[in-house]
Amino acid sequence: MRNLNVRVGLILILALLPVISFAADRQMIMKESFIKRLSNADTPKLADMKRPGLPPVERPIPSVDVYIKFRSGSAVIADAFSENQLDELGAALLSPQLSPYQFKIIGHTDSVGSESYNLELSKQRAQAVFNYLVQNHEIQSERILVEGAGEYGPIASNDTEIGRKLNRRIVIKRVNRNNK
Repeated sequence: MRNLNVRVGLILILALLPVISFAADRQMIMKESFIKRLSNADTPKLADMKRPGLPPVERPIPSVDVYIKFRSGSAVIADAFSENQLDELGAALLSPQLSPYQFKIIGHTDSVGSESYNLELSKQRAQAVFNYLVQNHEIQSERILVEGAGEYGPIASNDTEIGRKLNRRIVIKRVNRNNK
């Protein structure tokens, strides 16, 4: 009987390991990190990227993947971690380093459900993030564009639960300078 309990316990641990692993990877992105990643502070200067005789190297568009948990099949932000993450993002967007820029919030989903359903859900989730930032941080609405990508642009396999969780995300992308 004792061996059976040990086996059941081991099977349970092995079954939960991917979920535990995902939770551990879900670390808070702090305001300073958002500022650094979205302001190009951590990419080479254009002068350093010029190569004689070769086409110019384009600087990558700064973006950050943000994992916001939503209630299943909805656009309701599901937990305090996600709200705290959006508070860090909101504080970063109000910083002097990022205030001259406009940003795009792009919602992504996994591939469970129809393409049209996922596209609409991704738009609703991006809109929920927009609403949170505008209402709670008084960010000017014209600084933020909203887009849904649905299940397009996965960063992991949709064949596993962990992969689907990674694909359900919000991407914050710097678009251009704000025309003030």
